[in-house]
Amino acid sequence: MSRSLCTLTCAHRDFSYAGLEFGKECYCGYLLNPAATLTSDAECNMPCAGNPEEDCGAADRISVYYNGNPLPTIQPTAGTFSYTGCYTDSVSNRVLPFRADFPFGTDPDRCTAACKTSGYKYAGLEFGSECWCGDSVALEIRQPDDECYMRCQGSVLQICGAPDRLTLYEDNDVQ
Repeated sequence: MSRSLCTLTCAHRDFSYAGLEFGKECYCGYLLNPAATLTSDAECNMPCAGNPEEDCGAADRISVYYNGNPLPTIQPTAGTFSYTGCYTDSVSNRVLPFRADFPFGTDPDRCTAACKTSGYKYAGLEFGSECWCGDSVALEIRQPDDECYMRCQGSVLQICGAPDRLTLYEDNDVQ
C-alpha cells in the first residue's frame, strides 16, 4: 500500500477521506469520527509497505487525507417532508414496513415522493439505496445524525442512512 494508491482508491469510490494505518491498511470514509483526536504527524511514522519513502500511519495512528470531494449532507426537507432524525433499523424489526424500489438509486426527493404518492406519512432511506414507507413509526430509537453517513446512490451529495440506520422524514401535510 502507498499513500497515492490509498487516496486514489478512496477518491475513485467517491469518498472524501482516505486514511492509512500500520503501514499497509487503507480506509475510506465520508466523515471523521467525532471521537478522533488529532496527534502529532511525528507519531504517524510507519513506512508504507508499497513505498517505504512515505509514512502510512502507525499502530493506533491513522494518517488522514481529504481529497476535496464534497461531503454529503442530510437534506433537511424534501417536498412536504421534513427530516426528523437518524434511527436504528433492522431486518427483523423495521421502523417502516413498506419498501419502494428504485433500480437506479434513490435520494430523499425520490423516496419521499414515492411514499407520498402511495399515501404514506413517513419515508426513510437506508444503506444508501433503500427507500421505506409507512403510516407510523415502530420502535423509535434515535441515533446521532453522524451514524447516518452513506451517500445516496441517486445523489452522492446527500445522505441516505447507513447499515441498520434509517434517515427518517415526516410529511408535514399529513396529520
